[in-house]
Amino acid sequence: MCGRFAFFNVEGFEDAYGTFNPLPTLPSSYNISPGRSIPVVSQDGNENPEVVFAK
Repeated sequence: MCGRFAFFNVEGFEDAYGTFNPLPTLPSSYNISPGRSIPVVSQDGNENPEVVFAK
């Protein structure tokens, strides 16, 4: 059995994590499956955090 989770409250994303590189449209989803690209906050060394998509 695979794990699934939800991604919602997209409107509060920048408030919760700060302002990043321009965000693409992030639709809410209540059934995210493994293998689907999702937004994650990433920081490399002393660089500013950014939103990237990962699987």
